[in-house]
Amino acid sequence: MAAGKTVTAWANENKIPVRTAYEWHCRPEFRRLVQRYRRRYVDRALGLLARNLAKAVSEEIRIVEKGEGDPVRLQAARGVVADMISLSRHADIEERITELERQDDDDGSAEPRDPA
Repeated sequence: MAAGKTVTAWANENKIPVRTAYEWHCRPEFRRLVQRYRRRYVDRALGLLARNLAKAVSEEIRIVEKGEGDPVRLQAARGVVADMISLSRHADIEERITELERQDDDDGSAEPRDPA
């Protein structure tokens, strides 16, 4: 599910009754587990982008300095840079949300908070 599969598809793939999967899906601890796996996917993607970010920026600079008309490579390099920035922001927001949730859990309050 963390990779975007539906509950039904995930249940079938893992040979779990669909009803059981839906019951698990409703549990907060299961949702937190799915979120943790999603964060791992984001972290891996960030690592891959980070390893290639210097190459992308170097390519952008090379194309700008040489004045070469290579729009496909330039667009690809810009895409890597943009993806890195976007994914980094997403990871930062996820980290902040996780910390707020952790603080809320440590709060000891059993009553749900008003989402407004």
